[in-house]
Amino acid sequence: MLSPATSSGLGMVSGFSAIQSITDGTILFRQGDYPQSAQLVVSGWVIGVRLEQDGRERGVALYPPGSLPGLAELYAGQEHSETAITLSSCRLRRINAKTFFNVIETDPQFSEQIFRSFIRQYYVVKICSAQSGIVSLRLRSEQLFWQLLRAQSHDIAMPNGMRGECKLLAPAHNKCLAQMLGVSRESFSRTLGEMEKEGILSRRNGWRIFLDPERLWHAPEIESLVESNRGPIGHFTLTDPIYA
Repeated sequence: MLSPATSSGLGMVSGFSAIQSITDGTILFRQGDYPQSAQLVVSGWVIGVRLEQDGRERGVALYPPGSLPGLAELYAGQEHSETAITLSSCRLRRINAKTFFNVIETDPQFSEQIFRSFIRQYYVVKICSAQSGIVSLRLRSEQLFWQLLRAQSHDIAMPNGMRGECKLLAPAHNKCLAQMLGVSRESFSRTLGEMEKEGILSRRNGWRIFLDPERLWHAPEIESLVESNRGPIGHFTLTDPIYA
């Protein structure tokens, strides 16, 4: 994850723009557009939404602070496969295509981060795709919450990791989480109700509170990939998108 000091330095060294404040609900790029730049999420959350052939919208990924929405398409020179929308007020840094490829060629550390991020994303997508046919909605939901809390704990550097009670800060509503899991909002809400009855989840003043996040199910393969994305202190690490 990028600390504030590191992200500021990254902006000066690697050609990222000054920080721009973006309001929630802003479209950063649209599905079908060709990328002209990539955007580093310094703070806030972004969701990628894809319009399927049957006319339904599907949540593709959630982008936490430290991630680069649209990175894969920019690198491959392909049109965007999703529309990126801010879920909250965000602070972003942009890097245009020309500068991005120049940095790739001249900054080995940045280039390595990009390569490692692509590899992790490839495996996470494959794992989640395989799970959709054999793992229950309940377990997949727990894994999605675990990933969100894990990204959050990394961002705010919680002293005790995720042990003990944790509030979910990601501004993701039931509708978009259900879309990511490929189920109806009603089915997802019933799953949340089960988790509440079992004491895994509670709701207070509109917040989701997880009493012990370590109880949430997650595949060991996912945990391994998440842990491999924790860079050494003092060096920037691009944060991966969250898939379900």
